[in-house]
Amino acid sequence: MYKIVFVDDREDQFIILNQVKREAKDTLDFFECIPEASIIDTQKVISENAPDLLLLDYRLDEKPVRDDKIAEYKAGPVAQQFRDSAIENYQNDIPIFAVSLEENIRLYEPDKTAHDLFDQIWFKNFFVDQPNDAVKKMISFIEAYKDISSCFDSKNRLYKLLKINPEEVGFIDSHFFEEFNKLKAPHLVSINFFKTFIRRSWLLLDKDNFLALLGIHPDDKESEHFNKLIKIMVENNVEYSGIFGSGFQRWWTYRLKSFFEGRCSASFGDLTAAERIEIISECLGLKFKPAVSRWTNNNDTYVSFACSSCKNPTEVEYSVSAYDPILHPVIGKNRICWSCIQTGEYEEKGLLVDDSDEFTADKIRHGKIVFG
Repeated sequence: MYKIVFVDDREDQFIILNQVKREAKDTLDFFECIPEASIIDTQKVISENAPDLLLLDYRLDEKPVRDDKIAEYKAGPVAQQFRDSAIENYQNDIPIFAVSLEENIRLYEPDKTAHDLFDQIWFKNFFVDQPNDAVKKMISFIEAYKDISSCFDSKNRLYKLLKINPEEVGFIDSHFFEEFNKLKAPHLVSINFFKTFIRRSWLLLDKDNFLALLGIHPDDKESEHFNKLIKIMVENNVEYSGIFGSGFQRWWTYRLKSFFEGRCSASFGDLTAAERIEIISECLGLKFKPAVSRWTNNNDTYVSFACSSCKNPTEVEYSVSAYDPILHPVIGKNRICWSCIQTGEYEEKGLLVDDSDEFTADKIRHGKIVFG
């Protein structure tokens, strides 16, 4: 059983874990902790409980905790101490999540330096609304850290974490492996790995991009035939099984393409959504609705990825590049469909248009490029 310590200055907030505890059953044990006025004392209590994962409320300084004293610190300094210790002894490193009410997290996001202290930043309502998902994700992080630590001194750590063979990595720049192996603590590996391979859908596809690449309409993602397709992907080693895979379902892009291209005479990129659905039907006997372009409103379209804003299958020709602070040869650029530019939806998601495509986006906003 894994142990999780949850630190919050408001005792009434511990209730958010009630459903999670029921879902966790015999897999997770929780210790709920009110912070001490002294940060050193708080860190001592946490260490004495030897957690496998630490949950820190972002605002620990809102309510008196002992003898009417307030903890005059937030989550960042608490996490920093544990991160510094892990640099000296990587076996002691653990995943640390910042959790809070939405308005507090919004204020926190611009702090990019402290941002890298945490593996995840979650709204508290996630534990209440999606307890099963929360349990799976927390366990996946705990197990990921253990896997990272077990191969930390290996020169081939990335191969082992991705669970791929060296001959399969021709699509990744060798310099990336060199830089990855220089990381000095498991939390640095975890944060960089998650940012590169899990949070971004390129080498590994999330469900939205999986659907888009296959030309499947999003309405079918909970269908019986889609579930059968997922089983086929598992049987043919297309589903990702490396670290974080148990909490964040992903599929290998190149294996997915190889699976279908080995069964038909054309590349999926050369087929419309409707044509891809026909191939899937012929090869596997599964029935799906073809994806429809939000811009042209038809399925005679070459969708290839999910819009970063609305998550609908989207074409390169009817999308613009999103500004991306993370530029790397193994990461594809996020893109925003023209419909989200026209409606302004992308702004609500905190996305920005890349300068290279701002001219096109401005035309769409001002009606100089219109639907159809």
